[in-house]
Amino acid sequence: MTNKDLSYTQNRELSWLSFNQRVLKKAFDDDAPLLEKLKFISIFVSNLDEFFMVRVGSLKDQESIKEITYDNKTNMTPSEQLEKIYEATHPLIKMKDKAFNEVEKSLRQEGIFNLKYEELTKEERKIVDSYFERNILPVITPIVLNSHHPFPHLQNNIPVIVSKLSAKNGEDFIGLIQSSPITKDIFFLSKEPLRYILTEEIIINNLEKVYNYKILDKAVICVTRNADITFTEDFDEADDDFRKLMKKAVKKRGRLEPVRLEINGNLSEDTLDFIVNHLNLEKSAIYFTSTPLKMSYVFSLADKLSQEKKRGVILPSF
Repeated sequence: MTNKDLSYTQNRELSWLSFNQRVLKKAFDDDAPLLEKLKFISIFVSNLDEFFMVRVGSLKDQESIKEITYDNKTNMTPSEQLEKIYEATHPLIKMKDKAFNEVEKSLRQEGIFNLKYEELTKEERKIVDSYFERNILPVITPIVLNSHHPFPHLQNNIPVIVSKLSAKNGEDFIGLIQSSPITKDIFFLSKEPLRYILTEEIIINNLEKVYNYKILDKAVICVTRNADITFTEDFDEADDDFRKLMKKAVKKRGRLEPVRLEINGNLSEDTLDFIVNHLNLEKSAIYFTSTPLKMSYVFSLADKLSQEKKRGVILPSF
């Protein structure tokens, strides 16, 4: 505890969130080309992923220690800082969704379409469904949770398609499909105009071909795990193999406690409660969004554009 005046100081983590908000505000800049705006949103998303893994993860570690520590800028405990962070992040997600939807609407006016499955033409749907059956279905591994298949470990920052399934006998199950590293994030349908659909959008609209059950609800979720690992105290330069130690650290990083759950889609309350209880997360750590959970795909869009179309939507190269 301290008696010094802290009214003029700001918590480091909240200050960082303000910085990332300024990154996101670039997506509202009227002078920025449209694809550059989309890139700023993608950078905001990846920044936030890293923030929750490392900075929030570190606070989670501090929170678990019996001896209470205090932030030297605001005198807040780790629990108080976490509460403020979770609270401050929710409006940022709404702001991100607003920016994404506005940019996508403007991109359509430029002939660049990020399509929903229901927007596909009959011919496009045939192409997409065929692509799913040939290239996606053989490499995904669906899991139906029951007494033989308990709730699995959900990997850090890997999107998972979750659905509630209903059998003919009235029994309900939960189905999970974790994204495969083999499949691409995006499937292009045409160049002029540029029409594409995200792979997760294809999968979530073909679940009837995956499960022999009725689909009651479905969503894409993503778990962010604590990735703040300290191992220097266990490392002896003379004896330990640094490469082995790093491999062990990376493996451990993927299995640490969840610090955030993102959801894009509609899940019933009982499905959501089932997932949250297994992850042992508080409701404040759950973030609902209407936009893609991972956005690295946006950096591949420019390569599909003609030189003429590039002039209006990306910054010129010098």
